[in-house]
Amino acid sequence: MDEQLRKDRAAAISITSIVGGVINLVLSLLKVGAGMIWHSQALVADGIHSLSDLLSDALVWYAGRQATQAPDQEHPYGHGRYETLATLVLGVFLLLVAICIAWDAADRLFAPEQFLHPQPPALVAALLSIFVKEWLYWCGRRRKAALSW
Repeated sequence: MDEQLRKDRAAAISITSIVGGVINLVLSLLKVGAGMIWHSQALVADGIHSLSDLLSDALVWYAGRQATQAPDQEHPYGHGRYETLATLVLGVFLLLVAICIAWDAADRLFAPEQFLHPQPPALVAALLSIFVKEWLYWCGRRRKAALSW
């Protein structure tokens, strides 16, 4: 990989991770807050998932910076394995988050007195989240296509 492409790729990874991180922080606060105010356990769970996305953005930022380093004496083929390791760590992390959310849902399933009855504004928060995440996806896809990785 030539030096300019490496720099462009590192910049794209940094920008995408930072923008994604800020958006995921705002979304997690919005969803957890809206879920608690308007009694939507699903929205709270999705807010926690967005918080996990924030942590994964940090992992992607770090791994991306490491992976775009030029080959050196100890790594004659480059540092691309950082991305592989980050993918593995991210997969395990998301599995743990899913297990925790499922555990909480199972606890609530066997305790009907704890069921929440969501109010309509919770749907607005969920729809806003969907639109923002979709926008974020398309922006990332455009950036990737512009660099033609």
